[in-house]
Amino acid sequence: KFFSSEELKCISVPNPSKTAEKHVRTKSVCEASAIAAVKMGEIVVPKQKFKNLTIAVALKKAH
Repeated sequence: KFFSSEELKCISVPNPSKTAEKHVRTKSVCEASAIAAVKMGEIVVPKQKFKNLTIAVALKKAH
């Protein structure tokens, strides 16, 4: 699933990134995408940075 920077910039995240904001005009890519992918869930594994990869995990909130 792909999300535009416009979609991502509307999502509040625990670890905003100045680098992401500079390059793609949103304060978060991985955490915001994780939250959006599960329809506004919550982060269970915050942003983790590796050499060629940045990941975050979110779970859908139970109703």
